[in-house]
Amino acid sequence: MIYCTIIFLALSLYGVFRGTLFSETAKKITLLTIKQAQGEINSEKMGKEFLKDGCIQWIAAVLLIIVEIVYLVNAIGYDTYKFPTLIMIALLISLLIIGSMEKNVNKMTDLELAVAKAKASRSKNVTLISIIRGLIWITYYGYMLYILVFDERYIPY
Repeated sequence: MIYCTIIFLALSLYGVFRGTLFSETAKKITLLTIKQAQGEINSEKMGKEFLKDGCIQWIAAVLLIIVEIVYLVNAIGYDTYKFPTLIMIALLISLLIIGSMEKNVNKMTDLELAVAKAKASRSKNVTLISIIRGLIWITYYGYMLYILVFDERYIPY
């Protein structure tokens, strides 16, 4: 549990300073879907480009989310107050729901496609939202590290 906490803390610190872990992959996949919606590439080429640019990273992102969910569920048993962990579970679920509710590229107008393409093409990986999310997660993982290291119930004698 301490090992996972340290890894997630390091990933959150990385996210604050360099942008989210899979931001480049998300940009590439978004640009590919926009190109397909605009008719610049066909679905066969889209599949090949996805396999080349984003498949392994996408699988790693899904596995990381699954490991984080398992970690948070397991952290309920370690957390003294339970509320911080329950809040983080609610935050993670709400972020996943909000992320899945983004408008489908195939249903966008030409202007919306141009705006989405411009957002995906920008070189900036660190945004105010990513910094705030990172700081929230850093605070939580720091709290859990404190609980795991210094709480008397979990110190092996």
